[in-house]
Amino acid sequence: MKPPTIASRHAVERYIQRHRSGWRFTDAKQELIREASTATLHECPPGEDAIWRTQSGRLLCVSYDGTIRTVLPMGSKAPNRRPRRNRA
Repeated sequence: MKPPTIASRHAVERYIQRHRSGWRFTDAKQELIREASTATLHECPPGEDAIWRTQSGRLLCVSYDGTIRTVLPMGSKAPNRRPRRNRA
């Protein structure tokens, strides 16, 4: 499994809010993707988002298609697990 290379708008917004206050969206997106490129897989339960850990310790929730869905606050643990619902 390769590190994620796509970031959702929500993930970039949370990255700015939690880690890069005052950064422009495009700069934060580039930095998030660069940081994610060296992340390591932390957890990958079947049917749920994978959790990747960056070298700086940030946790990224990544969807099955490799898109970063959100960035957790520093010091967070992997979220409580619950099955994802299918969206019709």
